[in-house]
Amino acid sequence: MFVHLRTNRNHYMELKFTFFLLFFSVSVFCQDSVPAWDSLYATQYEEVLHDVKWLPNGNRLIAVGEAQTKDNKKQGVFYCIDAVTGRLIERKYFGGLRNDVLLSVAEASNGTFLLVGYSESSNPKNGKDGWIIRLDEKFEIIKEESARLASPGDDELQHIVWDKLIDIYPNYF
Repeated sequence: MFVHLRTNRNHYMELKFTFFLLFFSVSVFCQDSVPAWDSLYATQYEEVLHDVKWLPNGNRLIAVGEAQTKDNKKQGVFYCIDAVTGRLIERKYFGGLRNDVLLSVAEASNGTFLLVGYSESSNPKNGKDGWIIRLDEKFEIIKEESARLASPGDDELQHIVWDKLIDIYPNYF
């Protein structure tokens, strides 16, 4: 199984997820021109990326999604890729004993990353809990700024955007 990413000089990025002999492609519009590259990232799991973003400085690409393990459990997956060369900088998996999925990612102005989605591992009786993970600039979890948000029903955090107002009011978050 592979995750296949390609950029070209026509300002679009093509994502191909290859699972056995099945091919799926998505085109994403990119604002900045980047050199062409074509990379395959071999994985031990079947992976689906839900959110892909170019970082503001234009030299990195970040993505989050889910990885289906051999025992049919889903784990959250995070990618950081060099947008110029296509080289994989970091790939990390997150999760527990049940399904845990990452749906969206944003970079904070201080270079940390916010990943959101849902977790079924923390509270199996209540179903899905909203899940937020904060990674430092070395891609390690900042535990005091990561959390699961629970209620009696299913909860998901589906999208996150870093707002510059947070830089003005840093103690709010």
